[in-house]
Amino acid sequence: MHNLDTIVRMYFDRVPANGILTNRIPFDRFPLREFAQSAKAHMTSYSDTEIRQLYAYIQDGGQEEGHPFAGMYNRSGLNVFAALEELSEQLLTMENNKVKCIYRSLLRFREVSQSVDEDLLVCAYLAMQGCRYGKRFVDFGWNTVIGHNNVQLNRIMERGLSENHFHLYGSAPSFHLLWVHFMNHVADQGLYRFAKELEERQRTTREHYNVRYEEDSFVVRILKAALIRVQMVLSFLDRRAGVPKPPDPWMTGCLNGSLKIEAYRGKIQMLIDRIRNYALISGMGELSDYALCVVKGLQSARAEQYWFAGERWLIHEMLQQELTGDCGGNRYRILHQWFYAYLVLKQNVRCELVSVNSTVGFENFLIYSRRKGKFIHLDKMVETAVYGSVDSGNIRSLEMRISPGRSAYENAKMIRDIDSVIQRRRPSFPKSGCYYVLHFGKRADEVPGQWQDFNHRCCRHYKKRQQLRQQADAICSFREQYRRSAARVLGIDACSQEIGCRAEVFAPVFRRLSNHVVSRAAGIEEQEVGQLKMTYHVGEDFLDVADGLRAVDEAIHFLNLQCGDRIGHGTVLGIDAGKWYCQKGNTIVLPKQDYLDNVVWLYHKLSEYGISGMENLREFLREEFAFYFNDIYLSYEDGQRRGKIGNTEQDKNWAGYIDIYIYYEAWKLRGDEPELYLRGIYDHDQKHGREWLVNREYPENHVSRMRAEIAGLYYMYHYDWHVRKKGQKSLQIHVPAVYVEGVQAVQRGMRRAVATLGLGVETNPSSNFAISTMERYEEHPIVVMYNKDLTWDIKQLQDCPQINVSINTDDKGVFHTSLENEYALMACALEKAKDECGNALYNRQMICQWIDNIREMGNQQSFGERQGTEGTAG
Repeated sequence: MHNLDTIVRMYFDRVPANGILTNRIPFDRFPLREFAQSAKAHMTSYSDTEIRQLYAYIQDGGQEEGHPFAGMYNRSGLNVFAALEELSEQLLTMENNKVKCIYRSLLRFREVSQSVDEDLLVCAYLAMQGCRYGKRFVDFGWNTVIGHNNVQLNRIMERGLSENHFHLYGSAPSFHLLWVHFMNHVADQGLYRFAKELEERQRTTREHYNVRYEEDSFVVRILKAALIRVQMVLSFLDRRAGVPKPPDPWMTGCLNGSLKIEAYRGKIQMLIDRIRNYALISGMGELSDYALCVVKGLQSARAEQYWFAGERWLIHEMLQQELTGDCGGNRYRILHQWFYAYLVLKQNVRCELVSVNSTVGFENFLIYSRRKGKFIHLDKMVETAVYGSVDSGNIRSLEMRISPGRSAYENAKMIRDIDSVIQRRRPSFPKSGCYYVLHFGKRADEVPGQWQDFNHRCCRHYKKRQQLRQQADAICSFREQYRRSAARVLGIDACSQEIGCRAEVFAPVFRRLSNHVVSRAAGIEEQEVGQLKMTYHVGEDFLDVADGLRAVDEAIHFLNLQCGDRIGHGTVLGIDAGKWYCQKGNTIVLPKQDYLDNVVWLYHKLSEYGISGMENLREFLREEFAFYFNDIYLSYEDGQRRGKIGNTEQDKNWAGYIDIYIYYEAWKLRGDEPELYLRGIYDHDQKHGREWLVNREYPENHVSRMRAEIAGLYYMYHYDWHVRKKGQKSLQIHVPAVYVEGVQAVQRGMRRAVATLGLGVETNPSSNFAISTMERYEEHPIVVMYNKDLTWDIKQLQDCPQINVSINTDDKGVFHTSLENEYALMACALEKAKDECGNALYNRQMICQWIDNIREMGNQQSFGERQGTEGTAG
């Protein structure tokens, strides 16, 4: 099975389309030379001899009944479509007239569909079923992520799910929408901008396994795909009219490279427009995709999936024709050769829009995410995102995350517009199940390169803080002026890349908004607007586990997160810290300022959590503090020692007073607004009327703000150019084993603290799997955070903090998933997990109970469920 998976991925994702279009790689007999060279690059555990033996085994497969590579009608497995169809039958099944994944093959299906579009596998399965049973499939409106056939798990899902981490525009099937758009609008100038973006920041690189491997630019690849597609549709129309025609010579020239296809872009668009006009004249109306003009039986296709039905029908029909040999003669063999190239070209583009590469880190995801929605009307994005989620009928609460507008009116209009799109197709869809969370974007700070460019009155993230204040003003006005719409906004969040933009930046605004109360006039019936709950993306991407844990701690204390508030992702709380450091060679690379902060924070957390037996680590941390504090705060660029610190009226020399304890007290003030310390001391007069500027809950000892050395040190952190310039310089540190042990101990303490506070953690398995260093789904930290009913082992249950966790999708369009799929992937992975002796780690029924527990906790986490806003129409 592993070999079949790899071979199909090799056929459709790892060969050059130009090799297919020049007939060097025929679809019905994949050549030995190409097979051997490609397999050598992608099947590194096989020798050359073994690869040739495998080739012969596949070649003979069609002659033996029950052979793993057997295709129908004695086709060889060297026929790329035969291998595809055989794989689809191993992974998929039909249940209640719907194609579903065989549950035991779910993880395998997930891995294969990273390289082979899920729609292609479904179409191949339907083509096989149609040939075998003589039944033609007519409903091409299935969801972009199909379900599975685990009845028990499906029944659990039917009890009701809450989606608590759902970025609205990142949840649309962007690739499917963009592909159909460009296949219909090759004359769109945006195509060149889009292709240039893919060229400049390509996320997937392929092994060029021989000197003949050649790839076109992305714009050429898209144009070639569009030309093949229009020719396939024309061939169906011609055959339907009884006058089949071979492709025009200019098409062959454009595809084999003898003609420059860019010069024929207008001609390709004319062919597309001709088919559109034909559909209009035939009474089909103005089609969103010209391929729909040849689709039969669309009445059963759901409206929100209508845009994809034409593409699916086309792929299905081409596969069915090739499978049955109904190709219209040898002269039409070239069309199926082009069809093979079309599928490869489509996968080339798909890899740049769906996160399928193996690169870890949030920046990789961010590049994918920024490509979503370009050139696509927002209505389509909203419809496909929302209905692709609620179509199963299992979703009882959907919290949609959107960015706030610049004014109260913009916020109100945005909510009304999205609501109207959602209800346009389905007026009966309950608004009470959909809510909004406004999320602010994070952005790294920049320090001017020269002193003369530095404004000593501008703190860290000065521009971002100003923007946040303006957005907060707009949100407060929105809540007071547009109450019906504001009642549907239940929370606030901050997302995007957390490295370089910490919770301290958002702290004053979060405290302000979470405490904002919209009063009701006496005797007047008005829409009640509840207080905003808080969630915050943190602990997902980090340069050191200690840094990630500190980020979680800062979010809790600086934002004043309360019971019922949530942490987004929080993977750092449960990952295997020892394994993480081992993967990095026990070497971390991060800015000096961050390392100094981590050292101080870790030192004090060892004491706060009562962790004993760490004297060697404490001594190491004290030495590191002394060295890096002196380097950043006490010396200039040329290494000369600074005479004085701070900007107070007394301007004292504090060098002898600053120790690791005072530094920690100054760190605690980072939740305060920096402008309160602009004169180097705590200026309590500036907080009049804006109580949220100062963090009243942390630190508990409010008097520490009055100490000159503590306030002065906080002033330097924000306003001293030399400190900021030296602090941003990168540092490479080889951490000792005792450091790793200390981080692991503090990590356990942090988990207990989160559980004790009653905070929820929104996990997103596929997102976390793609961004973190996890190698398998069963390694997901959710198992470390919560294991009630998953095990009988008393010690494991006692050691686990039993954090309130939920499962969510994050950006389900980018990661190609659904909420039900996320639950199933975790359940299936745990069922397959083995101990060192090869025995199953978990019991299937206990896994189901554990899944049901998490489902229920997800419902409890929902801001809508807890605020009791059901029925509050926007």
